[in-house]
Amino acid sequence: MSKLSTKDLSALSDLLNYEKWASMKSQLYSQTLQDPEIKGLCKKLQDGHNKNFNTMFEFLNSQ
Repeated sequence: MSKLSTKDLSALSDLLNYEKWASMKSQLYSQTLQDPEIKGLCKKLQDGHNKNFNTMFEFLNSQ
């Protein structure tokens, strides 16, 4: 497998930071909102962002 370029690594780093930030924001919203339906949607968003983060992180560790 070929090595990732510096540009690729930079882009992946930016994406990891975005996913982490989005997960944290979703968690904050799910903790502060009162409406159970919206709270549940925020929790689903958080789970999705965590999954994306973990997938990219595992990919980078395999390189």
